[in-house]
Amino acid sequence: YATRLACARGKAEHWESMATALEGARKPGITNDALMAIDRTCHEIVWSAAGNRFLTDTLDMLYAQSDRLWHLYLADVADMHDAVEEHGEIYKALADGDADRAAKLAEAHMRAFDEEISQAVRRHL
Repeated sequence: YATRLACARGKAEHWESMATALEGARKPGITNDALMAIDRTCHEIVWSAAGNRFLTDTLDMLYAQSDRLWHLYLADVADMHDAVEEHGEIYKALADGDADRAAKLAEAHMRAFDEEISQAVRRHL
């Protein structure tokens, strides 16, 4: 829902900010913490573009929970390069105004992260 709203309401400035954030991921030797910060920035840009304060508050709280899980199981989860690359694809769809593609990519992005974390948690049980 947030991605569809962002696609409908987002402005060029949002997508320029997202492109700039994603450029940072190309630095050689970038750390997982830096990639996680880029991931967070991309999410925040989408929330901002969606223009719904209540949605932003809810998603921010959910992101904080996923961030805790990420750091708790960091050693067992693959690096963040794939997740940030997924943001690159989401960015392209948003910048092109393709809400359906952006929504599908965002859902796949969230499901992939959920599956990675779930596998890490199961390994610790």
